[in-house]
Amino acid sequence: YHGHLSGPSAEKLLRERDEPGTFLVRESLSKPGDFVLSVLTDEMTSAGRRVSHIKIMCNNDRYTVGGKDVFDNLADLVEHFKRTGIEELSGTMVYLKQPYYSTRLNAADIESRVKQLDLTSESDNMDGADKKIKAGFWEEFDALQKLETKVTKSRDEGMRPENKSKNRYKNILPFDDTRVILQNADPNVVGSDYINANYVVNKLMDINYQKVYIACQGCLLTTVNDFWQMVWQEKTRVIVMTTREVEKGRNKCVPYWPTADEEHKEAGRYVVTLLSEKDATDYKVRVMELTATHRKEPARTIWHYQYLSWPD
Repeated sequence: YHGHLSGPSAEKLLRERDEPGTFLVRESLSKPGDFVLSVLTDEMTSAGRRVSHIKIMCNNDRYTVGGKDVFDNLADLVEHFKRTGIEELSGTMVYLKQPYYSTRLNAADIESRVKQLDLTSESDNMDGADKKIKAGFWEEFDALQKLETKVTKSRDEGMRPENKSKNRYKNILPFDDTRVILQNADPNVVGSDYINANYVVNKLMDINYQKVYIACQGCLLTTVNDFWQMVWQEKTRVIVMTTREVEKGRNKCVPYWPTADEEHKEAGRYVVTLLSEKDATDYKVRVMELTATHRKEPARTIWHYQYLSWPD
């Protein structure tokens, strides 16, 4: 649901996605109280793929696009026409395949939004039976991954021969212009300033009040020291880990923290001490202390949140 989005803005969003069948629901600006279903079709025009704007009328708290089908809420209307398609006045069929999820919502709506994104969708299979398919969060992350093919930023540093062994996946590399550069690197060691990590900045915020986080790959045995150097360098106090160490038999991240059986873990010029660990069904919370052995500075407290049920 995209609220007060205008028709031209809806067309711009959908054409940028460039996947026929992508749709969104927005409020009607010409008739408050009604809504509009904007759908990207596979029909080409001079401006790009045609976007069909289908009016959703609201009468007595029920919704319809015209005809005999009337629904109690917008969600039921959308699910119905995802199965059947909508016939335009011209006779052309418009099909709803995947929603264009809004990334802006009111804080009070977070809980209901998460429940919606957690739902699976149903589709008819060849035998006529309903089949559960992935939807919601999966579709959002899938859309993000597809954006990679449209990004033209350079990632040359990650492809340098001396840095290739520091990448967990050969196709996931940091952008050169926003990568984290390790400071005080050894000038005699080529690539010693490299780590597979990027700053992520919200450019909509005032530059003086920007909040920045770092997106980093799961550590390899050879990158643990660099990881803790980065944590110290960037004055990071909170680490969010969205994977288990091993998932489906595949190594995702080596343990870069001391286990409950270890007093501490040494990582180059840094020492990590585990202060406490709390286990829950879907997550673990660790409180650690990070000390730089080469600096006369107080140890820093680090909070480590590991989510165990994040989908692969």
